[in-house]
Formats: sequence, structure tokens, C-alpha cells
Amino acid sequence: MYNTESFFIFPNHVLVSDDDNFFMYEQELINYCYEQKKKNPSGTIKSNRGGWQSDDEVFENDLNGSILLGHIKNNIEYCLQNDLSITNIFNLQYGNFWININFKKNYNFPHNHANSALSGVFYVKIPQRSGRLVFLKNHNETNDLFFRKEDFKEKNNLNPYFFVDPKPGRLVLFPSYLLHYVEENESNDDRISLAFNLQIR
Repeated sequence: MYNTESFFIFPNHVLVSDDDNFFMYEQELINYCYEQKKKNPSGTIKSNRGGWQSDDEVFENDLNGSILLGHIKNNIEYCLQNDLSITNIFNLQYGNFWININFKKNYNFPHNHANSALSGVFYVKIPQRSGRLVFLKNHNETNDLFFRKEDFKEKNNLNPYFFVDPKPGRLVLFPSYLLHYVEENESNDDRISLAFNLQIR
């Protein structure tokens, strides 16, 4: 007779939150994103392959941008306090916010976000088939998965990929060290999201 126990250690916490009131500022935020692209057509290159990304200061010193961003920050701070159990919200420090616009066939290659504690994305305009957010296990953690039964991997969430379906008004928060990418936009319309980094001091 053998007495055995299984432990799945060091879980990662990914949080998804939908804003039921997004319709109230949705079109204004879409317009704002396109206005920023018009002001800076070349944008910058980060993890994007094709498409357009703004610089990190796009919402700073802009009253309209600050008001729009305030809606999203309210969601972030609610989640941090109520779902992620951050003990002191005043220790929260916002890093950079930027806009992503992926056109047809554009995508974001695998990357993580250095020098921050938490990262996130807020979905603004999401056509069908415009690309899911995909989290990847560290390569060193996947070696033994090839020898596990599929039902065991499903039951214990041990698959090397985790998919998040985007939708307008959806916020996703995750540890900045998690490797992730965005699938190719297979639609004929633009996919717009905001990305950001947070520090907890």
C-alpha cells in the first residue's frame, strides 16, 4: 500500500474583468485611439509585427485622455483590491500605458514585460477572428508535459497554453513575467487595445 499526495505549486493568477458600462465611453475611446494614430502615424515598434503602437506617454498631459483612462483605472483598482487582494492600493504605481492597433494579418510576438509587477490589457475594438491573447508556459516547465495523459493535463490545467478571448470592455491583469502573444488578426477590421504596466511599491 502506498499513500501518495499530489501538489501543484506556484500557480499564476490571471484575472479577467468585463466593464458592463463600457458602452457609455466606447465610441469616444475608439475615436481617441485613432486621433493619437493620426498625430503620430509612424508610432513605435515593440512586440507588434505590423500594425501601430503608440508611445508610452500617449495619455499624459491630455485632459480627454485622462478622463477616458480614469474609467479603466477604476476597473483596475477595483480588481486589485477585491480580486487580487492587494493590501494597500496607495502602493500602486502606474507605469506606462500605450495603444495597440492591429490591422489585418498583424500580430504580437511572444514577450513579457520587464521591470514591472503586473501588466494588463484593456480591449477597445475587437472584431471577430481578430486574435486571442495567448499565455505560454516557460519552456523549461513543459518538458514533462509530453509524457502526461491529456485528461490529466486538462483536469489540472497543465497545458502549455492558456487562451483569453478578447471582447470590448474586457480587462485582463496578469504577472508581468508571464510570456504571452497575440494571434494574427484574421478579420478585415482593426483590432484596438490598451496595454499597461503596474508597480506595487
